[in-house]
Amino acid sequence: ILFCPNREPTPFSYSIRMFHSPDYNGPLMAPTILIVEDEPLVCETIELILSDRGYEVLTAANGAGALRLVAEQPVDLLFTDVAMPGMNGFELAAEAKRLRPALRVLFMTGYDEKTEADDGKLIRKPLHAEDVLMEINEALGN
Repeated sequence: ILFCPNREPTPFSYSIRMFHSPDYNGPLMAPTILIVEDEPLVCETIELILSDRGYEVLTAANGAGALRLVAEQPVDLLFTDVAMPGMNGFELAAEAKRLRPALRVLFMTGYDEKTEADDGKLIRKPLHAEDVLMEINEALGN
């Protein structure tokens, strides 16, 4: 199980601050988060949690797909798994930031070894919904 329901429930409330993305000049909008995860169930679960909270959510199963979306869509936060086939999350973040230097990054990993994120915070799986929301709000500056 990647999202642990056995944790003591805690009340949490995160408001979505509407803002102008650095890559978008239109009206105020909800932040757009790109989830990159090669495990479909994990990706769908995170997508559901974030979209239920009002975020605009894009998903990709690998680095190549994610880079296409970053090039084509206004993305405020890249939320990526570290260990993926082909391009890993750190490589993806470096390439994505070349396309969009203002892009914020949040990494997730299921591995226990000392993995350090050079650019962005790293959270460990199993993920808890309230922790994911808190880290995303922090990464977005809310």
